[in-house]
Amino acid sequence: MKIALRARADGLLEPNSDRGLDWVQSQPSGALITLEAPKDARSDAQNRYMWGWVYANAVKLSNEAGYTIQGYMWTKDLAHAAMRECFLIESELWCENIKQYIKVYKSTSKLNSREFSNYIQNVKEWFYTNYDISIPDPNDGYWLEVFKELER
Repeated sequence: MKIALRARADGLLEPNSDRGLDWVQSQPSGALITLEAPKDARSDAQNRYMWGWVYANAVKLSNEAGYTIQGYMWTKDLAHAAMRECFLIESELWCENIKQYIKVYKSTSKLNSREFSNYIQNVKEWFYTNYDISIPDPNDGYWLEVFKELER
């Protein structure tokens, strides 16, 4: 069961719903309840922005300009794989059996908010530097609201 807690001004936590309050009150006196506070991981909004705006625009603009990767049209998955190769290599391990290095990539879900923002900036700069494609910031609608949330 997940329970949402709200931090109060006095430093205490209180359940955010009646169901949560009922559960807390049903615990025996003196019960130890442990919480794992979320780390500063990238948010769902950042992830939606990456896939739905940054990659989508990079793919659309690259394809419209006629750019391909070895003859393949850009897709969001291909853009993610290419950017992962550029910016998310964590290490390379030698595999004796196959006599080559195996790359270990950092997942974007493991990046904190600042690292993720830097990653997005790197992706935008890569498309500009390599293809002269400028991925615009959203200026209206749903993506503008997501973008504003990210800037907070």
